[in-house]
Amino acid sequence: GIFSHGNGTVIFNSGAGSATILPRNSDFYKVRFDNALTTFYLSGSTINFKGDFEILNGTVTPATNNYTYNIEGDFINSGGTFTPVAGGVTNGTVVFNSAVDQNITGGTFYNLTIDGSNDKITNGTATIDNVTTINSTLRANAGSNIDFNGNVTINTGGTFNDGGENHTFTGRNWTGDGNYTGTGTMVFDRTVNNQNIYGGTFYDLDVNCTTESCDLFGDVTINNDLTIRSGVIDMDLNTYQITNSSGTGTFTMENSTYLFVSGAGNFPAGFGTYDLGNTTRVYYNGITDQAVAAVTYGHV
Repeated sequence: GIFSHGNGTVIFNSGAGSATILPRNSDFYKVRFDNALTTFYLSGSTINFKGDFEILNGTVTPATNNYTYNIEGDFINSGGTFTPVAGGVTNGTVVFNSAVDQNITGGTFYNLTIDGSNDKITNGTATIDNVTTINSTLRANAGSNIDFNGNVTINTGGTFNDGGENHTFTGRNWTGDGNYTGTGTMVFDRTVNNQNIYGGTFYDLDVNCTTESCDLFGDVTINNDLTIRSGVIDMDLNTYQITNSSGTGTFTMENSTYLFVSGAGNFPAGFGTYDLGNTTRVYYNGITDQAVAAVTYGHV
């Protein structure tokens, strides 16, 4: 049969220890999970939630691999657990796709897609373990920190608003074809394999991928500061340009870091201050004539 949600709320509060929810082809409006003793298993490849998805108590776990959950209301985890992958479930995506603002509170996801229109707003800590795809606007609220553990793509027409907060990127590939707003900091902190930037914009970019490299495969705009931390092997610009848009930011290379510049004149440009530590090294290693920037170097 078909379940007609009637714009109502379904409360799952079984105390049986485990409960399986199989909606088949039916959509939910609002759902609420509320029993600390129970694991609620969601079964189905695609499940649509036309209203809020709320976890008060208990554990909510997908039971179908490669799932897609389309949520048009708020995601509120105020006292339970959402386990995005477990057991035989190794992949799945949560999509926020409403035409109005949506709040994301206490969210841990495997793949996250920001779709629809208006703002999708994180509250508190948010964690994305794999791929983040931004097609509309993802905005961090005051006090919200996002941990991007996989690749991030901001598509054309999409926006990430950092909310003036600090966020971490532990994935390999950051692709910023869309917009980046806010006055916060993005910390690149992967420690296994290089990190790659395929273009984009940041306010403060903190390169802290200890024992690894950060490589450019597209031009980057920095609205404030760029810092390369000690412990990073190097930052390789290839032939791409880093440009400061404000003219007042600081480009900092902490001691023992290396910068490779391969273009005709693509040393980071437009910063108000250049602070290159005494033991830093800048390598101009292009195959054509290169302009050497007029800054004070550690070694060049």
